[in-house]
Amino acid sequence: MSKEYHCGVNRFTPRWVRRILSTHFNSACFVHDVNHNAGMDYKRADKVFLANMRIIAGKNPVLHAQAVVYYVAVRIFSKYKTWKTTKQR
Repeated sequence: MSKEYHCGVNRFTPRWVRRILSTHFNSACFVHDVNHNAGMDYKRADKVFLANMRIIAGKNPVLHAQAVVYYVAVRIFSKYKTWKTTKQR
């Protein structure tokens, strides 16, 4: 059985990159995907994502910095998806 990697955009990110991105925060990325698929608004899902990553990071400052980078990336992508959706209306 192959491992699922949940960090990164499946359509655009090669599996080997997703594996690297998922090293520490795979479970947080999974919950983020579930929240989006369940209909949670992007901003709330992204905030939960950051909170989960901070818990996983514990006292590791490098992982905290990585969590912020991931959070900024998903906020940018979420803003783009929201803009794209409203533009198509």
